[in-house]
Amino acid sequence: MKLFRLFGGRRRPGDFMESFAAKLLPQVLASIGRPPAAKIELFPHGRHRSVYRLVLGDGGQLVLRTYLSDEPEQRALSHWHLNGFLAKKGFCVPTIHFRGVFPFTRRGDDVHVTIEDFVEGEPVGAGVCDRPAIRHQMAEILHLFHNEVAPRQGKPWVGSEAPELVLRMAEKAPVLFERIRAQLPEVTSQQAAQCLKWIRENVARRPVPSAYELIYGGFDRHDLLVTPQGRIALIDTGSIAYDVFETDLVDARWGFLDQAWFEGFCADYFSLAPFRRERYERYAPIFFARFYLNTAAGRAVRARKNMEKGKRDVAEHFRAESRRFWNLLLSVVEGRSLS
Repeated sequence: MKLFRLFGGRRRPGDFMESFAAKLLPQVLASIGRPPAAKIELFPHGRHRSVYRLVLGDGGQLVLRTYLSDEPEQRALSHWHLNGFLAKKGFCVPTIHFRGVFPFTRRGDDVHVTIEDFVEGEPVGAGVCDRPAIRHQMAEILHLFHNEVAPRQGKPWVGSEAPELVLRMAEKAPVLFERIRAQLPEVTSQQAAQCLKWIRENVARRPVPSAYELIYGGFDRHDLLVTPQGRIALIDTGSIAYDVFETDLVDARWGFLDQAWFEGFCADYFSLAPFRRERYERYAPIFFARFYLNTAAGRAVRARKNMEKGKRDVAEHFRAESRRFWNLLLSVVEGRSLS
């Protein structure tokens, strides 16, 4: 068996794979009626990086995911639960055939392992998501998600409850502004104070929802495939939780193509859910501001880290990205444009 390793640095679930593949994987595959793996390839997709494609001795393929047990998000349990939940609701998701926990002695922790079907499909990039039928199907997926509601936010299937994403953003906004200003010297303290005041006032003005919609949480092209049968498969369900639907629409604006595409997508979505339009139009600025602030701060952190490593060109790229999203945030706060 060939195991192609692309690991390094900290001890992560990837460091666990070589021993697991040699000692335990054949038994695990036999327990689900599959032959041994002839090849294992690092296969990152979606937002989960510790993913492997197993090419089996009979030519079949499976996907193996690893998760550290100390992850506060409990992503392994969440992924397992959500795939079953979404399958029962009629969504196209990979079937999970195995879930288990194994010791990772080098780290003093456990690793959760899931094995699921490998989904054949076409990435939902440019030239695919702009097909009217595909775009409408994407809007329908979000509409069906948002029809599922709960009285509290978070991931009840793993016993977790957290403040709304937009409330969390408002709480940590001062730290995010500090990160941005550290990389963008042109951002003044007065501008940061103006934005912080706007965010706090608008978040406080928005009424507390009486129920929370099931959201995808990071709806973008990296998590979707179009199968040969024309269905959209959801290949990474790790961020799904109960929150508010506006979050998904803002993610869709930046997760696929341009503003023109997004306008067509919104037309498809609100043709299915016209009752949600008024709320979206009233409070969308808050959610765009959240996206821009988080993204500008995240790019600023990446700029700093790359500068510390001596990667000036990469650092400048992320600094330019941070500046781009900072200017978009200013545009929202000043009432000029959402995107």
